[in-house]
Amino acid sequence: MVSRGTATATAMAFRDQLRRPLVPILLVVVPAFIVIWSVAITQPESRRIELAGGVWVTTTMKALHGPEMAKFTVAFVAALVGVFVMRAACRATAVSSSRACARVRSSRPASLCC
Repeated sequence: MVSRGTATATAMAFRDQLRRPLVPILLVVVPAFIVIWSVAITQPESRRIELAGGVWVTTTMKALHGPEMAKFTVAFVAALVGVFVMRAACRATAVSSSRACARVRSSRPASLCC
């Protein structure tokens, strides 16, 4: 269960991040660019792939590369934005003299907080 101070600090951090144009760029533009670019440079070579249950499917690498890159890119960018948000939340709680930053600091390496 999240304490009231931690929830307030996290909400403040999200509001702070929304004021910066970096967050929408990271969350929308970067994944879209990576997926479009990866599909564009992939050669459309046919491949046979074995699925679960011994079923074989013929597809192209071009059809597979876009969805694979999408999940990796979105996961990476979400983690990166999460680091920014938590650092801002940690700073906000330190300013408001809440104990949440101390709890975060005790469970995370010192380089990630404040």
